[in-house]
Amino acid sequence: MKKSLQKMLLSVLVAGVLTTAAIAKSYPDVPKDHWAYKQITALTVDNVLVGYPDGRFKPTETATRAEFAAMVIKALHQDKAPLKKTFEFKDVSYKYWAFNVIQRAINLDLLKDNSENMFRPDDTITKREAMEIMISALNLNKLGIYNAQKAIGVMENPDSPISRAEMAYGLYNMQQEARVHPNKALEDCMKEKKSKGHVVPGIKIDGTVATIPAGKSIPVLLLNDLNSHTNKISDKFLTDVNKAIITKHGYVVIAQQSKITGEVTDIKFGKLFVRNGKMGLETTTINTAELEQTAAFRGTIPSALTHKNWFEKIVRAIIKGSNVRLQSGKVVKIKLTKPIKVDLASGWIME
Repeated sequence: MKKSLQKMLLSVLVAGVLTTAAIAKSYPDVPKDHWAYKQITALTVDNVLVGYPDGRFKPTETATRAEFAAMVIKALHQDKAPLKKTFEFKDVSYKYWAFNVIQRAINLDLLKDNSENMFRPDDTITKREAMEIMISALNLNKLGIYNAQKAIGVMENPDSPISRAEMAYGLYNMQQEARVHPNKALEDCMKEKKSKGHVVPGIKIDGTVATIPAGKSIPVLLLNDLNSHTNKISDKFLTDVNKAIITKHGYVVIAQQSKITGEVTDIKFGKLFVRNGKMGLETTTINTAELEQTAAFRGTIPSALTHKNWFEKIVRAIIKGSNVRLQSGKVVKIKLTKPIKVDLASGWIME
């Protein structure tokens, strides 16, 4: 019964992680030499922009004011920012799909309410309107309006509709600049979070960006049994970050309850008097607990993790035939093969 429940849990969780994996997506109508290719690709991986059902991006299409507000909130990773107060618009009921998005945008000083109490959510957004929203995300007291416009990118014909390619270009620039010069409301939401957890020494901090170097070990809880006698290559496994991964000053780098998935990459079962079992385990992706972001997470779990006393080690070396057995609920360590870079202000893993 226990094993069947473990298998069911593993299949559900791994399926969820893999189906939402953030992998670079290419669009047939956005070739690599497109002027906004870099920005469109980056924001697609960041789940800010999505393509159409036919697989195209349609860079010359436009968007509504509500759709653009949603893109801005996603670009700033403020999907779950608390609503301290709400504003009433005659044309945006609480049942409207973007009600919370619009409220968050106002709470973060990205949008202004007006005396008419009208938002016009389904109107096509113009370049001027989009620029005003993106500039509002920045600290104008430090940057000044000229430098803020320059940072995002000045657009010609401000009263014409803004295209999806132009949105991508501006949103990407806004996202990068807001990490360094956010407005006051954003800065309050983007303060680094502190918590108790497992301290990983040697984490490098640059502003609000933390980097866990390759070679560092991350302790996690294994969520399914692994056995070199029964498992096969490409079998999936799942682990849980049961304690937040933090810096020496207590800043959270990886949130508690994040899920890290991986697969069996090499395996040999033990044969009596011939060889001991072997198992190669590599992690592939992480699904963060708070932001529900899926990102690459490359590391290995050494197969010689089963604890044995000196007598057991001697017997294992002479007689051979034992298998690698890792039980669900066991704490194992993932040794990173590639560094992990995290924006401490939002918890977003930067790829």
